Amino acid sequence: MIRFAPCFLALTLLSAAHCVIAGQPAPTAGVQSEIDGYGRLAGEAIARGNLELAETFYQRLLSIDAPGSAKQGALLQMADLYEKNHALGKAIAALEAARDLAPSDQETAGILLRLGGIYRGTGAYQTAISRYYSVLNCALKIKEPTIQRYKDWTQQAQFEIAETYFVAGDYAQANKFFTLLGKLELSRDDKARALFRSAYCLYLLDDKAHAERSAREFLNNYGDTKFAPECRYLLASTLKSLNRPQEAMEAVLDLMRIEKSEAERDPKTWAYWQQKAGNQIANDFYLHGDFARAIAIYQALAKLNSSPDWLWPVVYQMGLCFERLQLPVRAAEAYAFIADDSKKKTQGSTDALTQIVKMAAWRTGQLKWKNQTEGRLQALLGGPDVPDEIKVSSAP
Repeated sequence: MIRFAPCFLALTLLSAAHCVIAGQPAPTAGVQSEIDGYGRLAGEAIARGNLELAETFYQRLLSIDAPGSAKQGALLQMADLYEKNHALGKAIAALEAARDLAPSDQETAGILLRLGGIYRGTGAYQTAISRYYSVLNCALKIKEPTIQRYKDWTQQAQFEIAETYFVAGDYAQANKFFTLLGKLELSRDDKARALFRSAYCLYLLDDKAHAERSAREFLNNYGDTKFAPECRYLLASTLKSLNRPQEAMEAVLDLMRIEKSEAERDPKTWAYWQQKAGNQIANDFYLHGDFARAIAIYQALAKLNSSPDWLWPVVYQMGLCFERLQLPVRAAEAYAFIADDSKKKTQGSTDALTQIVKMAAWRTGQLKWKNQTEGRLQALLGGPDVPDEIKVSSAP
């Protein structure tokens, strides 16, 4: 953990801000050269990994008798240094001072957006929202040549306000902003992001009926975007919570059967949500005794990945489902697959995989024992090979 001197930083930042307020003239060539020199030395220290020395050079730079505007670049560099080393309080101090020294609204807006993100990361949600609203206030001073840039910043600030409310757990306010954003003229990806997050807020607000409607509407219009796999997971979870198991199963299977061309656009994301949705819904069906639907999803899951880490646990769950459905032969086939596949492995198994193989072998033994026991019991109760004279008659 790198330590940064606390008190001197606050004093130098305040001094820098005071300089610009006092309206000092531009620095002389010699003073500017000194500022540039300390900045260069700080950069070289950072490159060598000597962050404490870099901070020392920045502090000397800020102590130079020069206008604060000449020091803004150093403050931003200091903020980078502190943020990368997780000294977020000092990063905030540097950025707040840099904001006061910003020569234009354009630079101010960028600094405010960055400040909002750091405040949000520290859990200071209301302060973060305040900084994002300040970005919107900057837009009131807009000049025609930069209108597009301010429009972009305004939209970003609105998104960040919505995300901050979401992270803070205020889903009602988050939904309000995401809904408003969804009505603006945004890029297709931004509109998809806003509408998906709105549907997600409705789900978290336990407004499942509207969440279902929003999710279906989203998939109809934006089913080809990067938010589609998570939205399909959201739809399946919503249907399950609405006690509509058949539709929930179909939603998960739709996610599994998505066209290869769509999944290839972002294979990692699709694979993650396919596996998450399938596992969660299938396990839930299993725990609630709905083994037929559980096994339908497990069978689809088994096709997603052939690695033992993924496949063996899924096949084992299939075996358990077959047992519960009174299909011992199919269950034995599942456990035998694990045993056979484990023999083909050339590399050592993990402890988890070794445990799966042992449990499958134990279940196989249990099935054999149960079959033998039921055979003996059948003979005792009057099976076809028992002589008629010792059978218990049911006649009056």
